[in-house]
Amino acid sequence: MPFGENDERCEHFDLFADVMRLADPPAIVVLNVMPRVPWDVPWRLRRTGRGFFGQRHLARRSDFYRTDTPENVPFDRMISVYRDLVRQGGGRLDWHLFKRKSRSYYYLALAISGGGRSASRVQ
Repeated sequence: MPFGENDERCEHFDLFADVMRLADPPAIVVLNVMPRVPWDVPWRLRRTGRGFFGQRHLARRSDFYRTDTPENVPFDRMISVYRDLVRQGGGRLDWHLFKRKSRSYYYLALAISGGGRSASRVQ
């Protein structure tokens, strides 16, 4: 969710490059993801102002997941984005798993090989 003094942080979006840099593959990275806006988040909070699913949050989700529907990001879209991020970090996504955590959240486990610190030690 958006956090920081000016909502400059959003979910885990700006952390993934550091995860890839610090991981020592093979590694399993587990993220909390929210594919859909919960139905009980009032519309006024989703489309106005700052904070949880406000305009800035939805804009960041749209940019990160490369979608026009940030309120509903299908699992295959998420995996496509994470696969690209892993590849950009010099790794390979071997497998993934979604597991429901709660009504709105899922755990996403990503099995990564290659890249990370082990790649930098080889150079």
